[in-house]
Amino acid sequence: MSGMREATISALQGAQLSRHLGRPTHNAIKKARKELGIIYAAAKTTHEDFELGSRFGYAAAILTSRQFRTMFNEVCEVGDELAVDWEFAIPTRPATTDPSIDETTGDNERRRKVALWNEQIAQYERFDAYEHVFKEKLEGVFDEKYFITFKNDLLGFTHVCVSEMLDHLTTQCLTITDTEKSEKLKAALKPWDHEDDIDTFFDDLDKIQKDLQDEMIIWPTDQKIIHAMKNMWDSNIFDKRDMRDWERRDHADKGWVDLQEYFSELWTDQQKYEKATGGTHGFESAANVFEKPPIADEQFTQQLGDICLAATADKEHIQQMTNCTDDLVTVIKKQQIQITELIRQNGILITQMGSGTNASAGHDAAVRKAAIDATAATKKAAAIAANATGNAPGAGARVTFDKNASYTAADKAEARANVKKINSGEMKAATRGTCILCKKHFGTARCFELDSMASTRPPNWKSLFD
Repeated sequence: MSGMREATISALQGAQLSRHLGRPTHNAIKKARKELGIIYAAAKTTHEDFELGSRFGYAAAILTSRQFRTMFNEVCEVGDELAVDWEFAIPTRPATTDPSIDETTGDNERRRKVALWNEQIAQYERFDAYEHVFKEKLEGVFDEKYFITFKNDLLGFTHVCVSEMLDHLTTQCLTITDTEKSEKLKAALKPWDHEDDIDTFFDDLDKIQKDLQDEMIIWPTDQKIIHAMKNMWDSNIFDKRDMRDWERRDHADKGWVDLQEYFSELWTDQQKYEKATGGTHGFESAANVFEKPPIADEQFTQQLGDICLAATADKEHIQQMTNCTDDLVTVIKKQQIQITELIRQNGILITQMGSGTNASAGHDAAVRKAAIDATAATKKAAAIAANATGNAPGAGARVTFDKNASYTAADKAEARANVKKINSGEMKAATRGTCILCKKHFGTARCFELDSMASTRPPNWKSLFD
């Protein structure tokens, strides 16, 4: 064993691959090939059999021909692309000496050729060490029974390469059903998360298309463009003029690359515009005099709306309190007349008792009952009066503000957005006026929908979003 091969085998002993139990699946084999591809690509090489080995290392020996061809053609010089029928050929061990060296070779040329040949042998020994180590590791990753028909009783796996072992496992996989293909296609149609960069969205679609091809599922580029365009429309980021300009293009200028360039440029310009202010571009005076940033306009409009809502709510609140007070005054007047009559009767009875009149037991009971009723009526009237003036024990000056307002889907969407803004601190919850979230009480800051009020929610409380 050469020193290069021995050192490489020793260095790779700590490399780990994910273990897969049971019958191999397409996803399991794809994951194993990806893990091996990363390790092989890290081994940069100058071996002539590995295309762009200084960049892709030994990756050509692990990836499928289509995978490596696609990756290579994206970075190579124009005109150097690999052909559609390109296949990687596993290198063989070079001869011990360079066959081009003969008796006519000069000493300097001989030394140069010997050094280059030895380097080529060392590069092969290093690659062979990778194959030796990962044949053993791959055998342990999947159950042994799936390699029985592939493993030679005498040679083991020395007559095959790691890539062929992966190809053999693929033949052991269960055939993917049409239903599974349909589910994978549905998963591919994921929407654009606007928190991500638009180029990230386009890259994800490219990766999804490649993954589907690995599963033998065809997702045409035209369908990918249609899906991307739908997300551009639904995003509400681009205006109608932008979309019309795209639709008016010739069909030849509406390819996948054209779509990425067009919308990436628009998106980038919009991001720059949103972050730009008058002070950063030398237009401070014009910005201050003629216009306000859109965000400031929204805040000003919101503040005016809050003031109007608070004023309206206060007026309604005061009107309710006035009506309630008028009703209580009427009740108090009636109670006052009853109290006066009871006091008069009570005085007559007390006078009779004090003069020594011999009253029957029934008459004494009636007198005591009348006295108790008069006292109770007096307390009740006092309580009503205290309530009317806001001085009842435990009573506050605040009156519950309740509305049975209809709640549409649009209202819910707006309320959900406002809850998110308030919880994140982007919007301040008003302490006055009708609650803009549930519309059922006075003051948004006290709404149970907010995270800050979670500890005060009643036991059986239910969110309006449930």
